[in-house]
Amino acid sequence: MIDAIAAKLTRDFGNSIAVYKEEAEQGLTAPCFFVSLNNFSQKQITGKRYYREQRFTIKYCPSKVNKNTEICQVADRLYDTLESVFMEADMFRGSKMSCEVVEGVLLFYVNYNFYVYKETQSEEPMENIAVEGGLKKE
Repeated sequence: MIDAIAAKLTRDFGNSIAVYKEEAEQGLTAPCFFVSLNNFSQKQITGKRYYREQRFTIKYCPSKVNKNTEICQVADRLYDTLESVFMEADMFRGSKMSCEVVEGVLLFYVNYNFYVYKETQSEEPMENIAVEGGLKKE
């Protein structure tokens, strides 16, 4: 899912804004995005069916000039950009989107939740079984 989000950011914002999937301490070029998974949970619904919730943070580091204006513009665009992403020919809708600015950096939050069906390998059935029984004489 991180790759799908990164690809969507690159497509909608262009190559002028770098997209990182791992935070780099040095050598980053502003403006840039960092994509990270915050929370991941899964609960069984019924049988082999599960519901997964994934919460992502997209951190945007603006350029040095006009930070506030740039952050507002990027935040507005992220709501449209991350409304849906495609992964393996499936579309996933973003939900619970919100953002905040902390120390001059935009933190944008989005959930991508979906159902998973886990297939298990079935065991080969027995071909024949014979049962013999009777009463025990005393």
